[in-house]
Amino acid sequence: MKRPVNVAIIEQTANAKLCSESCGVNWLKTEPQKDAGERLRKLYGDSVNIEFLDLDIPEVRQKHGGWLKRVKEENLLLPLLVINGEIRISGFFDTRMLLDMVDAEGELSRD
Repeated sequence: MKRPVNVAIIEQTANAKLCSESCGVNWLKTEPQKDAGERLRKLYGDSVNIEFLDLDIPEVRQKHGGWLKRVKEENLLLPLLVINGEIRISGFFDTRMLLDMVDAEGELSRD
């Protein structure tokens, strides 16, 4: 990739608890975070940065409150997959979908 790709997975603890069993990956848990980070590092090295944001944490809400506002105003489903500041997926997704979106972003950055 020519330029770094910044990935954010945005979720809320309350939302994740509602669908902890059958609605997909709970991105607030350590295991999926670790797995996604390791797979991204293996594929892309340091050219991809990933962060996991829980909008129920006051410090996160204060720093990233614009996302909470967008979720409410646009009726977006959580979790959000945001790549380089653009929403790529709204609603449940798995690691494979995450990797596919990062790969597509990498293709765009090569042009």
